[in-house]
Amino acid sequence: MSASSAVLERAVAEARRKYFSGIRSGDPGGVVLVSSHGRQEAFAAAGTASPQSDEPLTLRIPFDTGSVAKIVTGLAIAILEEEGALSPTARLRDILPEFPAYGDRLRVEHLLHQESGLRNYFGLLYYRAGWHPRLSPSPDEVFQALCRVGSLAFEPGSKYEYCDSNYFLLARIVEHVRGERFGAFARSRILDPLGMKDTYVSDDVVRTRAHAEGYVDYAIDLASPFELRGIGAPRTALQPVRLDYRHVGAEGLYASAHDLALLAKHILFPSLVSPETMRHRILRTPRVRDDGFGYGYGLNVGTYHDRRFIGHDGAIWGYTASLAVFPDEELEIVALTNREDLGAWDLRSAVLDAIGITGEKRTCARPATKSAPSSKKPPEHLVGMYFDPEASRALELAQKDGGLTVSISGSAPIDLDRVGTQTLQGPGGNPTISFPATQRRRPALTVHEGDGETSTFVPFIGRTGRRSFLEYEGPFHCAELATTFDVEAVDTGIRLRNRDPRRPSMDLDYTPTIHDRFWSRDPYPELIEIRFLREADAVCAFVYRGGREDLLFTRLPKA
Repeated sequence: MSASSAVLERAVAEARRKYFSGIRSGDPGGVVLVSSHGRQEAFAAAGTASPQSDEPLTLRIPFDTGSVAKIVTGLAIAILEEEGALSPTARLRDILPEFPAYGDRLRVEHLLHQESGLRNYFGLLYYRAGWHPRLSPSPDEVFQALCRVGSLAFEPGSKYEYCDSNYFLLARIVEHVRGERFGAFARSRILDPLGMKDTYVSDDVVRTRAHAEGYVDYAIDLASPFELRGIGAPRTALQPVRLDYRHVGAEGLYASAHDLALLAKHILFPSLVSPETMRHRILRTPRVRDDGFGYGYGLNVGTYHDRRFIGHDGAIWGYTASLAVFPDEELEIVALTNREDLGAWDLRSAVLDAIGITGEKRTCARPATKSAPSSKKPPEHLVGMYFDPEASRALELAQKDGGLTVSISGSAPIDLDRVGTQTLQGPGGNPTISFPATQRRRPALTVHEGDGETSTFVPFIGRTGRRSFLEYEGPFHCAELATTFDVEAVDTGIRLRNRDPRRPSMDLDYTPTIHDRFWSRDPYPELIEIRFLREADAVCAFVYRGGREDLLFTRLPKA
């Protein structure tokens, strides 16, 4: 049953009150739009497209939509399939024979459903090889990077794992099948037919076209400013990102809220493909994840508090986006922001909460009982940084108002109570931190988190001066990334510099954690670990630690 216009107006007003009231004139901001049965019902906008131009954000201003672009890529593939130009069971190498043999088992359907086992080129190039969003790799350089990787992370079709490389390759498949740029195909077969006049793919236009500029609150200049990045780096005033990437498929779609509502309407009332293709191919997923959703053709399909839900979120430097469709209610919500500190999903959730489709289960259960805190002083000798070598996570205990807080892997600090002589607890006992009662120097911590996981965090070693880190100096090369970093010893640890001046975004300072391991807390991309390897007790290589993008850098002879 659909909500009335009055209810939707009140819901958008609540989102405006909650998230737009603090946005001043001249600030970047956002837009939220609610439609029902494909008809626009209510919207709110605040902020400007660019403080330099002072142009207000409207429903017709294009934003970078990040991964929402995958919806258009998936629809392009569905169109080709319905026309008989492409089969979901076609082998990748039969279409793109230049892809190396390690992709022999990959099929189009594995890419569509995020089940390929490919490594994520975003992680490889931006968060490892040092490419910068203002001077990004070309589509061919992205493709060559995937060709160099040489292996899959898992057997195709065996499990789900979200990966931008899948939709980059799908766009390349469209180009190969149709013999034109992906953006040109999308414009002629999807955007123009749906009336999406404000929308374009970034490989299909000159970047002088007006759009909302994205803003971040950390240093993003091409030169990597060591003093503004890393541990303790101060956040800065919002500043423009000025993206310059042209690889598309997984991202690269600039769209207005008005136009995304048309795309959302097409999910409910398809016209570019048959209703049967929409229902039985696009919206039918091969597996359901632990969160209750399946994935296919650029869409998450599942239930949101017992309501059927279809949609996708997006986030890319300085932008966030959300497209959500509730088929049974015939309700569509679009939210876009051009500032990284305001999430489009928060705008969406505020609307849903006001309508009554809440993101949190409201029950009458009593709140969790909190253990009575001890009257003893908090154990101040525990204050500092700790490291979990198994999962490569950092933990920080800090003093606050006479007590302690904990932050794990950069999460928001949680207040802790002391319970007895050997335990600290957060609200409801999550997390619970145990430590030796008599040891006065910083000990190892046993941390039990709410998901049942128990981890051991050991204290960071002290900073002992540049001489302590001289053995790590030298050039290190990664063949998979075609990248060489020079490692330099500094007073606080080590410093990495990329030999390619076009790729400075991972030129960072790293602080020692435990023996042969260094860590950087950086706003871009948050947390990174380097683990040095030894042969005959001499440093011979290092591993970038970070999910599937663990990569080996081998030491080169010094020139």
